This record gives sequence, structure tokens and C-alpha cells, in this order.
Amino acid sequence: MQNHHRPAIAVLLALLAAACLPKPPKPPGEFGVHVASTRSDTARVHFTVHVKGTLELGIRSAIVAMQPDSSLLLATPADLVVNKGAGSAVVAAADSGVELSVTPLNHADSAAATARGHAVRIARVGDTRHMTAAPVSESPDSQEIKR
Repeated sequence: MQNHHRPAIAVLLALLAAACLPKPPKPPGEFGVHVASTRSDTARVHFTVHVKGTLELGIRSAIVAMQPDSSLLLATPADLVVNKGAGSAVVAAADSGVELSVTPLNHADSAAATARGHAVRIARVGDTRHMTAAPVSESPDSQEIKR
């Protein structure tokens, strides 16, 4: 074998060895909820988010603003992605005549069904990989929806 072929053979052997290595595991997909207007996924509706517990959410929304009470004002369509922690959040439409549709980001998540309402509570218990969503009572005495 001639010396000028040795580097090419060494590279070829390195590529073959790398191809035989096990592939690293894929990181788990993100999970959380998608918030939209019940009228249309593209209609822009303003809503607030009040978080309780250690739940930390990443937000994807065209509008994000902090309100005086430290709640966030967002606009649909938006995604609330769980970063870490456990707890709950109430997602409430700013306009009382509007309903929101809250669906899981991971459609394979059978534990989280779509919830519709003026206000929807989302929750994560412990280190589970899914969110639950349910409409919040809208009675005048309700303490759950802060204004």
C-alpha cells in the first residue's frame, strides 16, 4: 500500500466507526398547551395568565406584556410550554364575551383534553409529562379569576 492512500483510508475507517456508534437518545419533546380563540385559531384575543406554585412556563405569543398585578397579558394564538416545576395557571380572556380553546401541544397526550371557556385552569402535578385543562367557574363569587 502506498503512503499517499493511508490518510484517506484512516478517514474512511473513522467514518465507518462513527456510523456504528449508538445514536444518542432524543431529548423529550416539549409539552404544554396551545391557547386560541374559539372563533378562529388566527383571531387575536387578549388573555391573562396567573401562575401558582413552582410552575415555570415558556411563552410563545405575538404580544407579551406585564400588568400592574404582575400577571401577563398575552394574545392568541399562543403556546405555554412547561419549563419546570409543578402547579397551576388560570388562563382568562381579557374580554368577558370571548371564549378560549386550550389544547395540549402534544396531541399524543391523552390525559389532556381540549378545554373551552372564558377562563381555563391548566395544571401539572409533580414531574408528569402532561398538563390537565378544565374550565374555571365563572360565578360572580369566584375567587379564581383575578381582575
